[in-house]
Amino acid sequence: MTGNNRMAAAALLASMLSALSLVPVISGGQWLSNAFVGLSLVALTGAGCRRARVVDSLIPFAQLLVLVAFLTAKFAAHDAVFGVVPGPAALETVGHVGRSGLDDIARFAAPVPPT
Repeated sequence: MTGNNRMAAAALLASMLSALSLVPVISGGQWLSNAFVGLSLVALTGAGCRRARVVDSLIPFAQLLVLVAFLTAKFAAHDAVFGVVPGPAALETVGHVGRSGLDDIARFAAPVPPT
């Protein structure tokens, strides 16, 4: 394992452990598995890009593309092209999900019910 991959694995572990600190704040566990899948996809994309010798400055864009595809598939698949490519309707749906989450944060006290 190269130094970059070790650092990516450590960052993935740190992010997952940090997400565990939110367990008492949010009811239900589905969000945690979604967070783990999203974090893993981003980390694996970075590792794959480094292995394929992609230019370093392009790796974050590849990771962002994979994360957007995952979020689209998870929250707006019915509005997306092929279920993962976000179009205007899918972006509107994801925006609505984000606004709904912010409204929940403003309205509820911990533990917040999943919505």
